[in-house]
Amino acid sequence: MEWIGTKVQEGVSFVQSIFGSITAFLQGAFAKDWTEQFGAFGNVLNAFFANVENVWNAVKSIFSGIVSFVKNVFAGDWGAAWDSIVSVFKGIWDYLVAVVKAPINGIIGIINGLVQGVVD
Repeated sequence: MEWIGTKVQEGVSFVQSIFGSITAFLQGAFAKDWTEQFGAFGNVLNAFFANVENVWNAVKSIFSGIVSFVKNVFAGDWGAAWDSIVSVFKGIWDYLVAVVKAPINGIIGIINGLVQGVVD
């Protein structure tokens, strides 16, 4: 069991490093105001990247909860394992909300782009 626990911990560290790298890359796109470079079309890009960020955070929460659950089960910490399951379902809920909000945010981005284009 100790060997399995070590391998699980190595897997957890690997997954966390991958998610960390992807998050660091995407933070630049999420934090940038695209209207500065693309004008009115930047509003559409801002809406798109807001949707991508919401979905990414939900997926990250789901996988983090799964990894935490596996880690806590092998550690024998059943309370923390249950909290991890709750985190997974919260991540799933956040994902569903992000998917429903995506078209609405897209329409808002298009309308903002049109208004900005008329103003310009």
